[in-house]
Amino acid sequence: ALATYRNALAILDTSGRGETMTRTIMQHDYSVSLMALGEVAVAESSFHGIIARLARSDPDAPIPSQPLIHYAHAALFEHHADSAAKYFGILARQAAKEKNNYWQARAVFGLAQAQLQLGDLAHAEESIMRFRRITAKTNVRSSDDQITDVRILDALFALVGGDTARGHDLVVAALHSNGQGAGVHRKTFHSALVLATETALALGEPAEALGYAHDARVQATLDSVTESRSAFVGEAMLLEARALLAGGDSARARTEVARSVIALRNGAGAAHPRTREAERLAVALRQ
Repeated sequence: ALATYRNALAILDTSGRGETMTRTIMQHDYSVSLMALGEVAVAESSFHGIIARLARSDPDAPIPSQPLIHYAHAALFEHHADSAAKYFGILARQAAKEKNNYWQARAVFGLAQAQLQLGDLAHAEESIMRFRRITAKTNVRSSDDQITDVRILDALFALVGGDTARGHDLVVAALHSNGQGAGVHRKTFHSALVLATETALALGEPAEALGYAHDARVQATLDSVTESRSAFVGEAMLLEARALLAGGDSARARTEVARSVIALRNGAGAAHPRTREAERLAVALRQ
């Protein structure tokens, strides 16, 4: 599918239709496919290109919600929190002006995450309170990026304050209420499963952590190519390696972290914090 999209985009570019809305929509669909496959670094750049094209075509018009939310989520995953906060904020303002509570809630949810990543706790707390007010009126469970449950934000805020046990309980409750553990598998679970894994590890529960990391990897592995190119698969493999190591299985941990380095380099990029973490662990396990 990605190869077909690239061929079609090249045809549009070489036939003088590189600035058309058809071309922009096709690039958006291509970028969504990249994200689904975990090739997040490339997807982030592609989504940013879409936003630039839209801005050139009509500088005074609102930017469509879909490319805004997808770009902001890609930037958030890549730890470009300043960019993520900027574009979540743009979407939140547009949605508030249009009185669209659904998009406003999704934008504010992401904005709070970006602010927490930046260490901007005061504004993050304001965004969480704003999210509560909006979701008291509007159901935002229908999301194609992540679980938009206030307990996830509360968990992240608890972790910043050092309360790992509360953070763990909140994220696990959010996962279970959305069907995780009852046969429900969704790509929107990934970031919550990662958070549950890390809090379980911090609480000294490697077996529980391994279960969450395994679920994250299974849900992110769409085909054999994603095992070596997906940042989501690579992140889950890294966490599996950490859980295996904490449980005393250094041999399997060594194998998993070596695989995670490859997937993370390809999917997230060499400079991503997870890639660097995986490389450090791989070196340590070889010694």
